[in-house]
Amino acid sequence: MQNLIDGLGNGSTYALLAVGVSMLFGVMHLVNFAHGELLTVSAYVIYGLRSKNVSWWITVPVAIVAAVGLSMAIEFTAFRRIRGASAFTLLLTSFALGERGPDRCQDSLVQCPVRRDGAVADCL
Repeated sequence: MQNLIDGLGNGSTYALLAVGVSMLFGVMHLVNFAHGELLTVSAYVIYGLRSKNVSWWITVPVAIVAAVGLSMAIEFTAFRRIRGASAFTLLLTSFALGERGPDRCQDSLVQCPVRRDGAVADCL
């Protein structure tokens, strides 16, 4: 029974990601590999705020604003400059943004636990 519930949860997540990518492709005519990174940044924001006991009523709008702000920054700094370029250039830019995304955010949003001997444990 637990496997069925886990499978439905994972399938729902994959379906939402697929719908998001297909909507982006339909609007922008570009497969955006940075789409998953926007979701990851939102998850980091939620985790960081909830670990500080911030209410869900504040956390969720802040995460949405963070994702929208980051997506607008990506659009204005990367995709607008190369809008008329070839499909390969757009795809390569999207892949590069997706590859460099949330690894930069982890250190600033997630605090790593400190072990008893004073050393910092691995976060992830």
